[in-house]
Amino acid sequence: MGARASLDLAFAGTAVGVLTVAPVATFDITNGGVFVGPSIGVGFGGGAASFGFGVLGGIEYNLSPELMLYGQTALNIAPGFSGNLVAGADFEISSPVSVFTEARVLFGGGASAFGLAAGINYRM
Repeated sequence: MGARASLDLAFAGTAVGVLTVAPVATFDITNGGVFVGPSIGVGFGGGAASFGFGVLGGIEYNLSPELMLYGQTALNIAPGFSGNLVAGADFEISSPVSVFTEARVLFGGGASAFGLAAGINYRM
């Protein structure tokens, strides 16, 4: 068991954002894992906002002990529809710390946008 949270924000003429929080169960598979769980989220953009419940899920694949590729989607499906699609790479730089880079498609409130992201992860 674990938890994932993401805040996605992109600008494409109008701001489009998605905030999603989800408790997830992770199932180990060869060289990676699959995670899934119920989510709660807020989507905004295009002059409208949506709030809803949905699902977050994805797959992780370890190319090496230091490099992991992953794909994830978070969909808020009731009562509004918003979410994200994410493809990323995570590179461990020390035991609990890693850096990541991602390509994202965000949609919510009747608008969508493509974005790039980078950041630092700390795993306990």
